[in-house]
Amino acid sequence: RGGAGALVGFGRGVDLAFFPGAPLGAGAIVHLDRRLALRADVLKRWYVTDGGTEPFWSIGLGFSVLGAGGR
Repeated sequence: RGGAGALVGFGRGVDLAFFPGAPLGAGAIVHLDRRLALRADVLKRWYVTDGGTEPFWSIGLGFSVLGAGGR
C-alpha cells in the first residue's frame, strides 16, 4: 500500500491544523468464510510539520465483507 494522506484537526478553540503526508506499507487478507475475511495492515507514515518530517507506525486489524463472488 502507498499513497498520499493528511492529518487534519479542527474544533472549538483550536486553529485548523493540516499536515500532509504519505504512507507506505503492506496489507493481507485471510479468508475466514466465503464472504468474510480478516484484514491486517502495517504502514509507516510520514507527515510534514513545521519542524520537519514526523514518522510513525500504524497497525490495523479488522474484518472485511467480500462481494457476492466470494473468492
